[in-house]
Amino acid sequence: MRKLIPIILALALAACATTSVKNPFGPPSLDAVEAAYGATYALAVGYHDACAARQIPPSCRPIVVKLQKAGQTAQGALVQARDFVDHNPTINPATVIAQATAAVDLFTATAALYGVK
Repeated sequence: MRKLIPIILALALAACATTSVKNPFGPPSLDAVEAAYGATYALAVGYHDACAARQIPPSCRPIVVKLQKAGQTAQGALVQARDFVDHNPTINPATVIAQATAAVDLFTATAALYGVK
């Protein structure tokens, strides 16, 4: 019986070492935030192009600057969140995803505030 205990312990430890723990809060929720950013980014690029081509009034220039700042903030938060999720698969990334979500929401709200469609 005493010889059996170390074998059981060794098997149990080997099973723990090969088990992969998946983070339930990671990529799916971050993917949704990245998709929302992509949609708003596409609208912002279209607005920028229309402004640069002078298809809309010149008052669009300060709006483009505000969109660029909000977009850069959102992109930075998304890069940070994606990096965290990729490098910490067993740690809850809720905080960094919440920060990315807030930044993307601000980008989307800025676009909506100025009627970017």
